[in-house]
Amino acid sequence: MLSGYSSETIDFAYSKIVEIIIDKINGILYFSENELVKTGNNFVVKPIGERIEKNTTHVSIIDREYINSISKRAIEDIKNGYFDSAITKSRTLLEEVFCYAIVQKGNIPSTSGKINQLYKQVKELYNMHTDKDADRRINMLLSGFEKIVSSIAEMRNKDSDSHGVGSNRIKTEEHLATLFVNSAITLADFILAVENKSKSKTSHD
Repeated sequence: MLSGYSSETIDFAYSKIVEIIIDKINGILYFSENELVKTGNNFVVKPIGERIEKNTTHVSIIDREYINSISKRAIEDIKNGYFDSAITKSRTLLEEVFCYAIVQKGNIPSTSGKINQLYKQVKELYNMHTDKDADRRINMLLSGFEKIVSSIAEMRNKDSDSHGVGSNRIKTEEHLATLFVNSAITLADFILAVENKSKSKTSHD
């Protein structure tokens, strides 16, 4: 049925099909006080309302090569006109880099689903807060990163292919998608550099 459609359309259709199936199954599981949920690429049956902690023991290695691979795929999406998909990849990249940096410090990433919360954890763990004694330009840069995270989170909520069309949805244009992708790549590169520097410093202490 989906043959011949774009990858973006197929991904959206898959998400909706999974959503409908889970809802039907949960109508049956309800009487046993259990529910089926999708967490990442896995499906789990658990007691209704019970919180699932993300398994962070198998986080992949995040390096410059990985960031480049995501970047190329996002840019390819833009070339093909799949701007929403490119924005989704931008958020996914930041989420994975944030989680990786958090795990490298021996901590567990927030399970709130909010990318801003993950970034807050990274800032605290790597002491990335603005400092009144630091160079004004550095503080401006760190403040700018905060806005990038918030903007990408908001853009994905209202514009990306991870949500259906609603009253708040606006059409994403090529130059905007390019800006979001490049901003995410820059921030991901920076966080990775901060993590590597921290790791190097620890090994020398």
